[in-house]
Order: sequence, then structure tokens, then C-alpha cells
Amino acid sequence: MAKPNITFQISERDKKLLMLLLAVLIIAGSYFFGYQRFTEDGEKYSRELEELQRKEADLTEKAENINEYIETTEKYIEEYNSILKEYGTGVSQPANIEFLNEAERITDAWIKSVSFSGTTSVYSFGQVASTNPDKSGEKAYSSDKVGYRTVMSLAYEAEYEQWKNLIEFINTYYSKNVIESINMSYSEITGTVSGTMNISLYTVIGSDSIITEPEFNINIGSDNIFEAENKSNGGTYENTNGDYILEDYDYYILLNPQSSAVGSVIMGQRDNKETEVSANSNDISEVAIKISGKEGSYTIEYTVGDNKKEQIFQEENSLDLLIMSSGRVSQEDKAGINLSLENTSDKTLNIKIMNDDGEESRVNIQNTQGSIAIY
Repeated sequence: MAKPNITFQISERDKKLLMLLLAVLIIAGSYFFGYQRFTEDGEKYSRELEELQRKEADLTEKAENINEYIETTEKYIEEYNSILKEYGTGVSQPANIEFLNEAERITDAWIKSVSFSGTTSVYSFGQVASTNPDKSGEKAYSSDKVGYRTVMSLAYEAEYEQWKNLIEFINTYYSKNVIESINMSYSEITGTVSGTMNISLYTVIGSDSIITEPEFNINIGSDNIFEAENKSNGGTYENTNGDYILEDYDYYILLNPQSSAVGSVIMGQRDNKETEVSANSNDISEVAIKISGKEGSYTIEYTVGDNKKEQIFQEENSLDLLIMSSGRVSQEDKAGINLSLENTSDKTLNIKIMNDDGEESRVNIQNTQGSIAIY
């Protein structure tokens, strides 16, 4: 059988068409795989070049004026520190009491009554946006400092000159404060000015704040108001408010925010620092007190957190516990205690709670057993 004779012949016209198609494919491939990629890279590098040129111009300008920038920075730091020195570094009831104590001692005005409202946060540092091109949109600096305001309302009475001295004392006090409102009336018969005023005290607190508790120089106390030189007189009292306990107590509990220099919870015997137990937490601490005994000889066992003390003491008259609390310094201030009380002795345990936060108490009485009176 004869093989078929098959031949392929391409005409000159077909050859030209094939060459044209090949050229088109080469050009298309060059565009998609070469030119387009190089164009995108070129745009990317152009943007990077513009950014680097902008940074170079900024750094060049800073380098040319470096001495001026250093002097200006040092000046601002000095002014910043100078302004901060005008603000207190801690919020505490003792500091507020010292403010009023000094006002009376220096001006001879009479602070008839005072009430404290809660402490609120009014300013957080580090919120200024940076102008540095490398940190666009970021904060200019980081700081954990927070500005707080404490408002006190007080009633006063003073002679006219004393009243003027009181206003001057408040306005020139070393720690920043503002008289928000004031009213007064003058008596021609007595020659005295009386009225009320609201004062805002401002403080700035951060992790580097150095808190110095005031030293009281009064007859019923010392550098620690719970270590008074005057011993308990052990008297009996007719007082439905338990106010006598302020001067005549056997044991005490001191409650503060965690930021306090002395800890959030301290308990101990009056005038006996060795009996103190404490805890420092921005949370609720468990405190338990058990008292037993009779006929003047008693045993007290008290636990603060994980710390425990047991002691025998003598008391011929009443058994008294003073709890000195303080207001909250901010919404983040959660320090407080759950207090459990058990009294199996032959006397009533009298408890006076002072200066607790009016809106969110630091003292939570969990349970009581036995004869206990709480004021």
C-alpha cells in the first residue's frame, strides 16, 4: 500500500502573519512582565524618596538649629517642673486636715465645719499629638501622671482682718487650690464675718510621685495620729455618736488608696507600732477580728490579708475600735475591706467609722457575732 504524500507549505503571507503575532506576544509579555512591574516599583521608590527627602529636610533644619532646640527644650522642662511643684503629690484626709489646721493657726479664723466630696480625675498627661514626622499621629510623650481635684465645703467665722488673711492664705497656699464660690455676711454688732465657701484642691499623681504625709503638732497626736502621746483614759461616756472613740480607742484600722505611702490597710494597737499588720492592694482585703476574755483581761486576734496577730491586753472600761477611712481618689481606686467581727468577751465592742467615702464605702461589714455597737 502506497504511503500518502502529505506536505506542509506555508505561504509568504502566513509567515508574515505569524511573525506579526509573535511580535505582538513579545510586546505584550514585555508590558505585563516588565514595564508594568518596573512602573509600580518606580512609583513605590518615588514615594519612599519623597518621604526620605522630607525627613532629610526636617533633620537638616534641626541640625542647623540644634543649639536653639536644646535651649528651648531645657527652658520648657524647667517651666514644666516649676508648674508641677505648685501641685500636691498625693490625696489624703491627713493632708486636707493639715491644710485646714494651718489655715486656722496662721489666720486665727475659725473653721466651724467642713465636708469633703469625692476626688475626681480632671486631666491625663501625655495626650498631646507629636509633631515629629517619624511619630506622626502618636502621642508627644508618655506619662502616667493624672491630675485630680478634691472639693471641700467649709463654714467659717472670723474678724474682718482675719477673714482677709484667710482668703490670702488660701490663694497663696503652696499647693494649687481655687476658691470656687464664697458667700459672707458681716455683723456690725460682733464685728465678725461668717459664711461658707467651696474650695477645689488640685493634685498631680504619678508613679514617681513622692508622697509626704503631714506631721501634726497638736496635743492629741504626733507624727502618726494613731500613736498619740495621750493614753486612753479608759473612761465611760454618754455619747450616742461614739465621738469619744476619736480620743479614747484601744485599736485602730487605717484605710487609704493603694497609692498611699503607708499602705491601703493598717491595723494595730494604740501607741504600739510593733502590733501593726498591714496590706497594700487596690482590691478588697479580708479583715477579721476576734475578741474574748472577761474581767479586764482580754485576748484579741486580728487578721489583715495574709498577716495575723494575737495579743493579750488589759482594759478596765470599754472596748473601742477606731476605723479611719478616706474618700476614693478616682474610679480606679478599689481599695477597701470586708470586715468580720466576733466578740465573745463580757463587754460590748464599740466601733467608730470616720471619713468613709460617701458614695462607695471602703468599709463593708460582712458579719458580726456577739455584742457589737457600730457608729
